[in-house]
Amino acid sequence: MEQTTVRVNWRERNAPKRPGQMRLRSLGATARGAEGIMFFQWRQPRAGAEKFHIGMVPHVDPELSRSWQEVKRLGNELARLDDLLGARGEAGVAILLDWNCWWALELDSKPSADVMLLDGLRIFYAPLYEANVPVDFTHPGADLSPYKLVVAPNLYIVTDDSAENIRHFVADGGTLLMSFFSGIADANDHIRLGGYPAPFKDLLDLVIEDFFPVATGETNVLDTRRGESFQSDLWADLIHLRDAESLTWYAEGFYAGTPAATPSATARRTTSAHVPRDVTSRCSCRPYASGPAWIRPSRLRLASTPCAARRKMRRSSSCSTTTTRPLRSAYPCQA
Repeated sequence: MEQTTVRVNWRERNAPKRPGQMRLRSLGATARGAEGIMFFQWRQPRAGAEKFHIGMVPHVDPELSRSWQEVKRLGNELARLDDLLGARGEAGVAILLDWNCWWALELDSKPSADVMLLDGLRIFYAPLYEANVPVDFTHPGADLSPYKLVVAPNLYIVTDDSAENIRHFVADGGTLLMSFFSGIADANDHIRLGGYPAPFKDLLDLVIEDFFPVATGETNVLDTRRGESFQSDLWADLIHLRDAESLTWYAEGFYAGTPAATPSATARRTTSAHVPRDVTSRCSCRPYASGPAWIRPSRLRLASTPCAARRKMRRSSSCSTTTTRPLRSAYPCQA
């Protein structure tokens, strides 16, 4: 992943990184297994679209440049960290990321143009990062056996092999947290028929009849079994339960009383859950030594889904979720 030393040129307001911020993120990446730190760009050009994108060698005298001085300092520090090459930290959590899915999800003519993959990634990554839980980003078809918890945000496109891989992960006792609008299309962006999400409806013990994006400026209310109420303003699913039970219901609109959050127990003693995006917000996650993670509500304006597998029970859970939580951009994945 490339980064800039100080400032990019493609935002509406290209605020610079603060002194030391580039170093912090570079060393953080190194600590998580990076074997090189990449920059764009080497020399800041005099002309063209990127002439105001800072480079390692800027327009001014390098000896006067914070950009150049910070790069020199980082290079000297990295030279003393050769022993870290090849080292790998152990992460018990993986977030699934598929570039083909990302591109297809954000093409036009979807139920809502406001469903953006980066939003979904940050919603799930933020509470794990804040709880100091190491996270890997991996492909849905990769080996998932090293992980206790796998998160699948907006996995709109999923291949047959990847769907089977995810089902095997759950059958083997893993915890799957799956967000809304997942398992909708195959690798060719052809809809999977038979009810959404076709590859995972048996896992979730439910069928989604249709999607109900919330109109701009409108909201709905979600009521929970705990007596809490939360506002939603992005997405809803019309859910038909099989063996699942409902934790949360829509309180308003023509679909009032229908499920929003639905954990279930299958014959293999796995737990699955489906939740609308507006239910997911800032979860608090306890680090765990064995067994699945526990994800529970925290102090939220919206909600976090208690789609948890108990620590001493060999269960797995998957959630289809939606949210309207305002997102902070200051996470390590920012360039």
